[in-house]
Amino acid sequence: MAGRRLDHIESDHVAALVVGSSPANTNNALRTLRRMLRRAQELKLIQSAPKVQLVEEQGRETMLEPWMEAELLAVTESARTPTSKHAPKSINYGWQPLRDVLLSIFDTGMRPEEVFRMRKEHVKWDNDVIFVPRGKSLKSRRYVPLSERLRAALSSRMTDGNEGWMFPSPRSLSGHIETVQRQFERAKKLAGLPENVVLYCARHRFGTDAMDGTGNIVAVMDAMGHSKMDVTRLYQHPGLKEIRNAINKRNKFCSEHKTEHTAKILAFGRGR
Repeated sequence: MAGRRLDHIESDHVAALVVGSSPANTNNALRTLRRMLRRAQELKLIQSAPKVQLVEEQGRETMLEPWMEAELLAVTESARTPTSKHAPKSINYGWQPLRDVLLSIFDTGMRPEEVFRMRKEHVKWDNDVIFVPRGKSLKSRRYVPLSERLRAALSSRMTDGNEGWMFPSPRSLSGHIETVQRQFERAKKLAGLPENVVLYCARHRFGTDAMDGTGNIVAVMDAMGHSKMDVTRLYQHPGLKEIRNAINKRNKFCSEHKTEHTAKILAFGRGR
């Protein structure tokens, strides 16, 4: 598609375009293409812009439940040691930086890549917040909360050197880590989590707990860096406890009312 002339792009070409690793990534590319074609039409570089149909996006069905969070943190809390003295040194036996990355996402709602790029000066210790300078959109520039357990975890990383990165990596050209996928997959297996649970689910866990705890969708939207409330709603997996309690209360009332009514009917029958 990148090598095709704008005036040669037709709707069939767009329909056959599949990019990215998910429908969301595919739609991001399709939206860019749509804006480009419309702009070309405005500039009269092409006579008409072909229709760009987005693919269907499904909400993330897998929820990282509280027990999953507890198991992940339990697994990554204890240090691992080599099972053999002949094991290659390249094998990572520890659980860092995965554990601190998990705590960062669980307690701030930051995207994994935002956590990876965190710098020491971004942590505002006196105000209990972390500054996120950039992300997917303008709204991604924001402050997120600094919890007590995350404060303790990040405090241990406040050492000299590393050019200010909170999660440095000498192997990366950027100077900071780019992924913790291999560690996450090992921890997920040991914790007994479903295969379709991904690291990003920790962000959904934050959004759900923040909404359940505050009921303030605007505050949650700002903390997660969303520009639209509808996007924030996609991250909500609210518990149905209140609805269940209401139904149970209704059923109990109906049952008691039915018992009283039945007793009156039986008493009336005996009286006759």
